[in-house]
Amino acid sequence: MLQDTDRIKTEDARQAVQDSDPEKRSHATMRLSKVIQNPNLSEGERDYANRLIEVISEDVSELVRRSLAITLRNSPFLPKSVLSRLIKDIDSIAVPLITHSPLLTEADLALVLKSGMVGKVRAVAARKDLSNRIILSLIQTGDTVSGRALAANDTLHLSDEAAQAMIETYREDDIIRQAMLNRASMPMPVVEKLVAASAEDIANRLFRRNTISKENSNRIGRETHQRTLVRLTNEHFSEKTLRELVSALKTSGRLSPELTLRAMGLGKVSLVHYCLAALAELSVRKVVLMLHDTGPFALRGLCAKAGFKETQTQFMREALKLYSDIEISGGKLTAHEFQVKMVERVLTLPIELSDEDSDYFIGILDGLETNR
Repeated sequence: MLQDTDRIKTEDARQAVQDSDPEKRSHATMRLSKVIQNPNLSEGERDYANRLIEVISEDVSELVRRSLAITLRNSPFLPKSVLSRLIKDIDSIAVPLITHSPLLTEADLALVLKSGMVGKVRAVAARKDLSNRIILSLIQTGDTVSGRALAANDTLHLSDEAAQAMIETYREDDIIRQAMLNRASMPMPVVEKLVAASAEDIANRLFRRNTISKENSNRIGRETHQRTLVRLTNEHFSEKTLRELVSALKTSGRLSPELTLRAMGLGKVSLVHYCLAALAELSVRKVVLMLHDTGPFALRGLCAKAGFKETQTQFMREALKLYSDIEISGGKLTAHEFQVKMVERVLTLPIELSDEDSDYFIGILDGLETNR
């Protein structure tokens, strides 16, 4: 049963429609809007309410129309004709509804985007849930504010297509790249591209400052890319995730024996399996058998097929022995402790590492010890 406070009061209706003072009409509109949201209104009362809202939505005063839009922005009872009218209104009235109204369809949002009005386009990007079609349309606008809103909205599902489009469109935007990397779930090919773009940006900035040569800046960028990717992976990654990551690396031309060796030096054996499989064009199962074969020829043949130099093959053999030794004698080491021990032992191997490799592992060790 409706209480008196839940009914439309004649005085509020009269004041909202007829009072000469816009402020009084605005206050009356807010009171009416609260009553209108009651789901228990009778059919007659709902019809009366809708007719009142139709009239109020055409009020000459921005204040009154904004009061209506703000109060009913989340309401499922706003008549569609009124909603359609108000989202075409000025931004102060349209934006709250475009951002929040549960009644807007994909077709409605597409028309808003087609209008090209920046404030309204950004309001669409701020919605909690959007279809893939609308997300792609938003990305195509190239609007940075909209892109940042999409990237930061972790409840929004980004398809692989949309995520790839985000990277291509907003490649130069640090904030969007960081927000994308911080999302709870991202396809590994997209993560790889984001890391690569960030590493490339670091290299370019160093070079532009004229503090180091192009060669050195590219080396730092390459090491940043490899360090980040290897650190991102863990032994709990699914086969699908690792396969997608390595496939993306190979497609982009960034999969190399060097990256594989650095992954091995950190004890990332699962990643090494997939890298070697892709480089040697063999099945992962066959790579595992060859890599862990105790005979003298299987590992050498595998590494040769993967394009390794002789010194790289030696490193792989010794690093595998280290990994096995630590696994057997390490006891109950945490993943972090295991990695520290692995890198410490790698740096003492009787193999002459290149300056780049030595710097890489020393940098990794410094970071691991800092985070102990």
